Parts: sequence; C-alpha cells; structure tokens
Amino acid sequence: MRSAGFLGAEHPLLTTTVDLAHSDGALFTGRISLDSHAWLADHTVMGNVLLPGTAFLELALHAARATGMKAVGELTLEQPLVLPETGGVFLQLAVSEPDGDGLRTLTIHSRPHRGGTGDSDEVTWQRHAVGTLSGEDSREHAHGGLRGEEGGFAVWPPTGARLLSSSETYAEFGAAGMDYGPVFQGLRSAWRSGDDVFVEVALSDEETEHAARFGVHPALLDSVLHGVGVGKMFGEDEQARLPFSWSGVTLHSTGAPVLRARLSPAGENSVRLSIADSEGRPVLHVERLAMRKLSPDQLVPAEDSVVKRSLFQVSWSALQVTPGAGSSWSYSVIGEGDAPEALWEGATGEHGAATHALLLSKALGAAPYVVTDTTMEPDEALSVAAGTLEHLRGWAASAADRAEEQTLVVVTRYAVSFGDDPEINAPGATVWGLVRSAQSEYPGRVVLVDIDGDEASWAALPDVVLSGESQVAVRHGLAHIPRLTPTTPQPDD
Repeated sequence: MRSAGFLGAEHPLLTTTVDLAHSDGALFTGRISLDSHAWLADHTVMGNVLLPGTAFLELALHAARATGMKAVGELTLEQPLVLPETGGVFLQLAVSEPDGDGLRTLTIHSRPHRGGTGDSDEVTWQRHAVGTLSGEDSREHAHGGLRGEEGGFAVWPPTGARLLSSSETYAEFGAAGMDYGPVFQGLRSAWRSGDDVFVEVALSDEETEHAARFGVHPALLDSVLHGVGVGKMFGEDEQARLPFSWSGVTLHSTGAPVLRARLSPAGENSVRLSIADSEGRPVLHVERLAMRKLSPDQLVPAEDSVVKRSLFQVSWSALQVTPGAGSSWSYSVIGEGDAPEALWEGATGEHGAATHALLLSKALGAAPYVVTDTTMEPDEALSVAAGTLEHLRGWAASAADRAEEQTLVVVTRYAVSFGDDPEINAPGATVWGLVRSAQSEYPGRVVLVDIDGDEASWAALPDVVLSGESQVAVRHGLAHIPRLTPTTPQPDD
C-alpha cells in the first residue's frame, strides 16, 4: 500500500492519505459510523445525529498540518452531515496544490456506505465543506490572552468576571432541539466580563484518553461554543445555532483534555475564540466563527440524501414586477378570447408596428370569465389548441417581414392551478403545452401569461410582460412564476 502511495492518515476520523502522482495536492479518506465512533451519537440535533461542525474544522486542521500549512484561512460548512443509524459514511478530504498566493483549496465530501461491496456506486458524493489552507497563521492577530497579556488565562477565573449559571444549560439546549449526550456536555463553568464570555470545558472520562489523538477533540471544542448560549451572546431567541463559517484558525498545541476559552463578539451571530489549556498555554485561535440557525429541512440522512435531492416539484413563487415598466409597450390584439374593453381600446391597429402581439386564447372563457363545464370537453380543448396553432403559425410566418422583433404574448385563464385556484381549465392547459414548444423555437420572443380574470390582473399585464419572465401566472394583480423546488417523499410514496 505504501509503495502505491497510500499512507496511514494517523487520525481517528481518517484511515488513508493518498500521495497524488499528478500534483502536489493530497487526498485523505476515511469511514465513520456510530459503531466505530460511538461518541458521535451524543451529538443529536433535531432528532438526527450530526457530525459536529467542530469535527469538520478538526479535519481541516489535520489536512493543514499534513500538507505543511499553518492555518485554516476559511472553512464554510455548506450542508450538515447526518449519520445513519446503521452502516456508515465514507469521507474524502481533497487538498489542492498551492496557488499563486500560496493557498490550498480544501473540500470535504461524504457518501453513504452500508457495508456491501459496491453498494455506494450509484450514490453521488455530497460536498459538505469548502475552504482554504494558509501558510500564515493568525497568531499575530490573536486578541489578549494567547501571549499572556491582560484579559488572558494567567489568572483563572478572570479577575472581576461574573459567574454565570449553567446548571440548566443542557436542558435548555434540549428544548431548542440540541439533545446532547454526556460526551458533548463538557461545559464546567462560565463567566462574563463585559461583552466577553469565559468558559472552562472538559472531556468526559471515557473520551479523555482519546484527546491526544486529535488536534482538538471535536466534542471539547463544541463544548466551548456552548458559552454562546450560556452567555446569551446572540440574544434571547433560544433557537439552535451551529457553526457555519470559520475564519483565521490556527492550532498552537494538541491533545488537551481540558480547555479554557474566551469568546468575544465579532459581528452579527459571530464570535472570536481564544483557547488555552488548563495551564494557560495557547491551544487554538479563531479569528471569527459565524453561526447560523438550523432548519429541519437541512437535515437529510446520508442514505436518503440523493433520493431526496433528486425529487422536485413545481412551485409558484411571487414575482416582484416594476410598476410602470410596461408603460412604453405597444400591442396589437389577435385571437377570439374576451378581454376588458380597455384592453381593446389601448391596442394599435397596426399589427406589424406593435412591440407585442397579444393573443387572447379562446381558453380565456366568456365574460365574465367563468370557466364552464363545456370548456372541459376534449373536443373543445382540441378546437382551442387548433386555433392557437393557426395563430402561432401566422405570427411566425410574418416574423421575417418585420424590421423589429415582436414578442408574442399568449393569454389564458386558469391554464395552471395553485393555491386556492379552481380546477385547471383543460383547453388552457393544452394551449400552455403547445406554446411551450413554440418558446423553445423562438427563445425570448413568446410569453405565456395566465390570469384569473380580475381587473387588477389585467391592469398588471403590461408590467408582467416586460418582467423578462417567459411564464407567469397573475392572481388578483400579483404575479407568480414557476420554479422547481426540492420535495420530500411521503412514507407511502
């Protein structure tokens, strides 16, 4: 294995380091599970076991040391890693060769592994974190403490600091969805001095012996962050926040089972961390850690992530149109559909000179725009589609004769349905299918607008047409556009 470029990773979360032949980069691989890393089961958030954000940082710090770098310049966590109850997860850390500024790019991916040969082949890798490794550390930027000056760790607890109550900390965390087990209940004491919060944390007895194998044990560093909640550094909303983005991280020493830390405000939902061991010696400095609220929708188990990320539905999102954007348009009217008299009065009789041709589909229905039972008949749908096709062909045939490109606007009523809409108008839906094909042949020159017949919707038509969207539904004067959004399958799906 060594002769092939595979080396032991010498880290509890990794197994192999791959020496790349084609570049000065590196690849680290590993497999984690609740069987092999039982302590991770104590990090439960909203009913899911997550790999802690501090573990991602620990992996990045290890990659930095292994590739001759001094610090993690940036590390952004893009997607939580949910660990499955059974089976495990493969990890890959890829480190690029240095760029022109001496920085290396780092990415961290995972893929589920259930134990069988080739059982993950059809599952794509999911990226969880991306960052940079730097050849310069943040030691010179460390705020008071790492070198023993005022506000540091030489005197402990800090002189004049007020002891904070922490007896109910983990009960409060549990109520907020962070149900931490003993390994992640490492907070021992907390104090406040001005805007800063000081904490002392320690590993549980069963994990203390493993501390030396890590740069900083993820459970221990996670416990440092509990000072944010105890000190109410982000206010009183009691919502779960987890690490999102680490900046300027330098590891000074490794393996400490007990830490002292100073947490200082560093912007909105952000803190600066200075961390020392029980003797006050520097361990870690974080120039800035941004934390974010977590949504249950973000928590997708590893074995389900590909399936759930592959299912989408059409959702209608609100579109903000610019009032008066359509004031300069000119239009001619073609088709047999009914429309308000004001619309006819505003039309130009010179079809070729207008910027837009307004095709009023028969699928609009008769005034006052009531979709009747007869419009749902198949023969009627066929008739409307045939008439629309005839108009489309006529418009397309005359397109070459016009000096200026003209946009065709096809107007229907309830051809699409969402919210409190009634049943879909079948002839209108047929028209939409037909016109979508025309849109592919004339990109940017055919617009579909579906209305509800409300006067405010007709009034909004010019601004909607000039919005630049190719498919719009207008309800009570408000525009909506179709977008693909992820959907979660139901248990019976």
